[in-house]
Amino acid sequence: MSTPERDWRALSRLLDTVAGAAGIMGALVLGLAVVSWEAHRIALERDIARSSAAREEAIRYYLTNMFRASVAASSRGSEATTAKAMLDLSAQRVLREYRNEPYLAGKVVETLSDLYGGSCREGGGNSEMA
Repeated sequence: MSTPERDWRALSRLLDTVAGAAGIMGALVLGLAVVSWEAHRIALERDIARSSAAREEAIRYYLTNMFRASVAASSRGSEATTAKAMLDLSAQRVLREYRNEPYLAGKVVETLSDLYGGSCREGGGNSEMA
């Protein structure tokens, strides 16, 4: 075998090795990109779920407090509190206590207004949220 032929075979083997290594590196980079994209997507979904959970917790908290206040007022001998009055007081409390968290305040007031809309259809009347 002549020297140029031997050199050509060595170069061919080297190129095959380099091409294989480049293919493996490309696959690893592509896999890393896919995993990173999925991690980003999952983080966004997690943030949305946490936000939704915080919103639901705030709604439950205010609805529970609203009815507890009504029961406490009724047990002290005052007049029975109407649903509309409870919703009005709750809306005022939400706006006061969630002054620094406008997104959550808006979601709670939105839920209270939905409840108020249902009570207006049943009984009518005026309110601050109307």
